[in-house]
Amino acid sequence: MNERRKFLVQSIAALSAIGLGARMSRAEAAAATRLSSRRFEAYVNQAFTFYDSRTGTPTRMKLLAVQHVPSGPKLEQFSLVFRGRSGVTLGEGRYHVVGGPARRLELFITPTPGQGGAPNYRADFSLLV
Repeated sequence: MNERRKFLVQSIAALSAIGLGARMSRAEAAAATRLSSRRFEAYVNQAFTFYDSRTGTPTRMKLLAVQHVPSGPKLEQFSLVFRGRSGVTLGEGRYHVVGGPARRLELFITPTPGQGGAPNYRADFSLLV
């Protein structure tokens, strides 16, 4: 719970800074471009490696889908759905991820019901465009 609260507070602070007219550097603008739903769609059915941010333990998961959520003209909302491995369960929290369009990023994932004994996980995005 504390991890999720920290993540939400940091997200709100970042959105507030943008709303107050803080300028993004070129690197930040490029990173924001990289994290669009279109960029992730090219990686559906490909493997990503998740590293537990506390222990460093790696777990491989496959990106199952990019789910679009209705959003406004200046907001892009979507979720990434990953399929885990049978017998391996990750808790809700932040993980360092290798793979996909950003190569390396940090995601907050939430376990969701899966099929065939393998758990699914969801990472939600709400990006200003």
